[in-house]
Amino acid sequence: MEKFGRRVYGRIHFARKLDRFRRAFTAWKGMVIMEKKQQFYTYKGYHLVRNKREIYYGNMSDEFVAKIDVQSTRKVKDLEIAGKVKIQLLPTDTENLDITNIRTTSRESLYEALEVAHDWLEKAN
Repeated sequence: MEKFGRRVYGRIHFARKLDRFRRAFTAWKGMVIMEKKQQFYTYKGYHLVRNKREIYYGNMSDEFVAKIDVQSTRKVKDLEIAGKVKIQLLPTDTENLDITNIRTTSRESLYEALEVAHDWLEKAN
């Protein structure tokens, strides 16, 4: 009986340690995720994510996100600046994709495109 009691106590002790480890690991994992979330650039409260000549503007947890395609660039000193850009408002739910909800327009600068995209996102979400 005594050995059995020690085993049970040992299992309970191990379970408590494992539970503490899980809680600590979850907290650490949450801190890492929070640090990764802070790496996004934002403009007026929405995330900006760039992939080559495409910029996605908005939060993927919302109903819509704006896609900005850089169609031309111009060189100013040593920097390439976006010229003409095309903006699309896309739904984040790809299963029920409704083509009638996609809005499209073009602008001459990235700043103008971001302003238009921001207005669309504010109205849509």
